[in-house]
This record gives sequence, structure tokens and C-alpha cells, in this order.
Amino acid sequence: DDSTGQAKYGKHYRSMQYFVSKHTDLAGDETCDHLHEGLGFLTNHVAISMEFENALRVVDNTLSLPYWDYTIDGNNAQQAAENNGADEEKAWRSSVVFTDEWFGTSSPGNDLNTATMLTGPWANTPVMTLTDYDDDSTSHVSNSYGYLRAPWNTNNNPYVARYNKTFEYETDVMPSCTDYYDMLAYDTWLDFGMNIANGAH
Repeated sequence: DDSTGQAKYGKHYRSMQYFVSKHTDLAGDETCDHLHEGLGFLTNHVAISMEFENALRVVDNTLSLPYWDYTIDGNNAQQAAENNGADEEKAWRSSVVFTDEWFGTSSPGNDLNTATMLTGPWANTPVMTLTDYDDDSTSHVSNSYGYLRAPWNTNNNPYVARYNKTFEYETDVMPSCTDYYDMLAYDTWLDFGMNIANGAH
């Protein structure tokens, strides 16, 4: 927990529970998604990323938050589909990011019972619940099963999972270099800030 970690590592230590609940509370707020909509997307994600990296570095100052340029993997998947007839989704999942050393594999079945992370550091990791809190749990966002998931996420799987579908719609659009290039063509913060969360994300 945060208090134990801060006693050992200092005031900048933060637990995984802290980051999961912070992200869920901000993104799942019934009045506004503070993290993924509008001008808050970029600034809030930068702030959380910096806070996360600081928390890593107080435990081990040789660590840093890695940057994943997923346009490379997106381009590789697209090229495999266009040139070799490969399934673009399967080609995407062949990225090093989805290996056991990083985020692990999940069942490609995508159903609620099989999309649990099967390998890697997140394999069979329980999703935190409201009962995991020492403070007033009613102040935190959860789904109808009490898991720290957005209220509209009705997944009752108790483990960390990864899906390619949202409301049965396939999530198969990967950001491309063109998406990033187009983003850099905006010449006002308003246009840039309002669009960065779309194709480039």
C-alpha cells in the first residue's frame, strides 16, 4: 500500500492500486471522462505518466517508463496484411509488446471467460475491487460487480483481461505514421488538443 511504500521509499512512492483507482476514477466519472475526452487527454496522460515514472524511480532509479511507438507495429501489421494476406489483428498481436516479457498473451477468443491474461507479469492478476480500499470505498468508481472498471464495463471476470472488442465492435484500427503526421499539421492548441485522442491514440 502507499503508506508502507512511502515509509520505505519516500513521499513520491505510489502503489499500483493508486494508479488503477486514479485512472478509473478520472476516466469513469459519470459527469465527464477527464482522461480521454477533450483538452484534458494529453495533459492528464502526461501528468499520470510522469507520476508513474517518479514512483518507479524511487524504488529503482535505473528504471524509466518505456515509450512504445505503436505506429511501427501498426505499420508492420498493415504491411503483413497487404503483402502476405495475413490477418492484421493476428499480425498486430505478434508485437514484442504482447510477449511474455512485456504484457503477455491473452486468448484470442475475446469472450469474457477466455480473455484473461494467460502469460507474462499480468497473468491471472486479480482486478482490484472496492473492498480492497481502507478508505471510503463509496468515493471510487467501479462497475456493477465492484471491480475497478468503468461503470459501463459490465465484465465480471475477476482477472486482468484484454479484448479487441467494445460492445461487440472490433477494435482493429491502429494508429499510423500518417495519423501522427496529420496531427502535426494542426497549428492551434485547440485543434491539436481536441484531436490527439482520436486516430493518433
